[in-house]
Amino acid sequence: MTLRQVGDGEWNGVDITQGRLDLEGCNISSQSLACVGIRGGADPRLRRNHIHDGNQGGVIISDNGKGTLEDNDIFANTFAGVQVTGEGSDPTVRRNLIHDGKQSAVFVNDNGKGTFEGNDIFANTVAGVVIRSGGDPTMRNNRINKNVYEAAWILEGGGGTFEDNDLRDNGGKGAWDVDESSESKVQRARNQE
Repeated sequence: MTLRQVGDGEWNGVDITQGRLDLEGCNISSQSLACVGIRGGADPRLRRNHIHDGNQGGVIISDNGKGTLEDNDIFANTFAGVQVTGEGSDPTVRRNLIHDGKQSAVFVNDNGKGTFEGNDIFANTVAGVVIRSGGDPTMRNNRINKNVYEAAWILEGGGGTFEDNDLRDNGGKGAWDVDESSESKVQRARNQE
């Protein structure tokens, strides 16, 4: 099924505000906000979708949003492919391709969390992962390569746990760009740099 947001106004292509929707095998895009918005405690499962060309992003998880994103192809979004923002927002993101974004692939901010495992994060215009303002995801067994500036840019009190990731072959700053306010909040183990 193709789900396309093409109208005027401020709308997500799919806006999930409650319950446990299963969204599988769809082609989703949005000319307004994100392709998919998850909020209000919703805990959907998104599997094997093509999520692309979102004017504000691919998938935005906010306001206590949860969710499981597995085996999706998330690409060519204007802002982040996956954004996790706000206290209580905590998705599980596994085995996705997150690539060719016009900024970063993953953006975690404002105390958002999330577990990111086994994703291919590549060829984004800025960084593979950006974490700021209390963001604190867990990143395990991801391949974060071929991004224009760095694999992980962590700033303004962001943090996170990075274990067993491949952070090689990024331009500009390489594997890491961590500012002084964030250095003590980043845990690193067994990453390839």
